[in-house]
Amino acid sequence: FGPISLPPSLIPPTMDHVKGIVTWNINNINGILGAKTDDEDFMKTVSKHEIICLQETGPEVYMPGFKSFSDTRKSGKGGGVTTLIRNSISTHYSEVKQCIPNECSMNVVTTKITNNVSGFNTFIINTYIPPSNSRQKGKTTDSVANFDCLHDIISSIRANDSNDEILICGDLNARTGTTPDYTGFHEKGLIGIDEGDAAVRPLVIPDNAPISKSRNNQDTGSNSHKKPLIDLIESQSMLILNGRTLGDIEGKYTCFKWNGNSMVDYFIASSSFLKRVSTLRVGEHTLLSDHNPVTLKLCHKKSALPKPKQSPNYQDAPLRYKITQESLEAFTLGLDDADVAADLDRIKKWSDSASDNKDNAPVLCVDTTA
Repeated sequence: FGPISLPPSLIPPTMDHVKGIVTWNINNINGILGAKTDDEDFMKTVSKHEIICLQETGPEVYMPGFKSFSDTRKSGKGGGVTTLIRNSISTHYSEVKQCIPNECSMNVVTTKITNNVSGFNTFIINTYIPPSNSRQKGKTTDSVANFDCLHDIISSIRANDSNDEILICGDLNARTGTTPDYTGFHEKGLIGIDEGDAAVRPLVIPDNAPISKSRNNQDTGSNSHKKPLIDLIESQSMLILNGRTLGDIEGKYTCFKWNGNSMVDYFIASSSFLKRVSTLRVGEHTLLSDHNPVTLKLCHKKSALPKPKQSPNYQDAPLRYKITQESLEAFTLGLDDADVAADLDRIKKWSDSASDNKDNAPVLCVDTTA
């Protein structure tokens, strides 16, 4: 007998069934005009995604069609996080209970799904870390303590299998500017360091991932949360996706307050997760919150659309430009060319379209006959 193929309806869901994840600090689920889950615009923004990660929810959030996992303050006021997973895949997700020291003021929910074929797990860590000036009775205001706790959570995951995929999302209240979140680069990729300054877990950006080594950020400021977050990312060989992923190459602001704007709502991924990344987009500002939703679109080889037939004079544009002396000279000369300017404008329009398109992102091609 040959191998038995299960019909799609009987194949257990994995991360390959997740097309989008949204993270959003919603400033309490109960607004001035009532529950935000009753607001049409709110539901339109979040319910189209398979996984919804909300911060500063106040009480736990429930939505029809989704299973809820929450970590809230006893008072039900301020703070709190909820991860909502669509019912069609939620039975294959489980919550990983975390032992958070009593003095830590963070909220965190960690969910896991296992790929029954590969045996690898995907962990999604939804967290809210209060600003350093936050005051809670019996809780520390030390910036390092909460990030140390987050570090321990990731380390406990890696202790079981270092190849497991990890994605951190949420409002970390850390302003990191463009401080490098890795320590160097060599032929194998970006490299993080552990606490003993020894190179561990090479952080390699896959060739097919629309992610740049350099990171942009409209928010050039910094605060006391910056160093512990950067230290955490380096020690765990992870990468900030904001400001370097297709759809958010500028590193857009995510929070708008009376005293200034900032980028504090993150997606941070392990090297093993990077192959899934398609686009990252910061949503439009609304009256529902002083934070904007941030959406991460995922791509999976099995669900990739077939490429359209192309002229033999065309080929796929490389996701990363290889710099040589010859290409650098050609690039410098090309900047003065009117056709190149038109192509750059076309690429920008394609990037905007790709980040907005739900299912059928256009394929970008370049003419190689010129």
